[in-house]
Amino acid sequence: MELVPVVMMVLGLLLGLGIGAAIGYYVYRSMHNLKIKSATAQAEEITKEAEKAAAQQRQQIELNAKEEFVRLREEFDREANEKRRDLRRQEERLQRRQDALDKRMEEVESRDRNLQKRQQNLDKRQSGLEKIEEQKQQELERVSAMTADDAKQLLIESVRDDARQDMARVIREVEAEAHAEADRRARKLIIMAIQRLASETVAET
Repeated sequence: MELVPVVMMVLGLLLGLGIGAAIGYYVYRSMHNLKIKSATAQAEEITKEAEKAAAQQRQQIELNAKEEFVRLREEFDREANEKRRDLRRQEERLQRRQDALDKRMEEVESRDRNLQKRQQNLDKRQSGLEKIEEQKQQELERVSAMTADDAKQLLIESVRDDARQDMARVIREVEAEAHAEADRRARKLIIMAIQRLASETVAET
């Protein structure tokens, strides 16, 4: 009879332990599920915040890249325009120098043509004077039978004519030499100008 209460007590104790264990397990599972849900929610929130921050950062990077591209494009256009203006100024300066040289060459060529014409005229005059002198010589031979006084007077006039011709020839020679010297100096100046222009062009390039 005393064994029954003990058995009942043991069974009650075991039943209480089982019920407590079941309640403890239920509470543990509930707490565990709550922790999992909380961690999942936090992870989703962190993921959303990270994605939002990444999107904002990507937008900022794209904006900075566009601004940098615009700045570089404007700088490139500005430098290109400046180089084009410099090139036009150099071309205009070279064109002015070329025009000046062309004008100088035309002046020299015109002077050379004038000198050639004058030389041709002088040659014609010289040829004419030689013919006149020959005619005078023939005339002297023709009048060789003149009196001494007449021959003397004619000789004096002939000497005077020869002197005038010699003087004219000397004047022509001096003029020709002066023109030749001027022509040489002009050509030398043109050559020096061309050389200087070439050296300046190389230096600027």
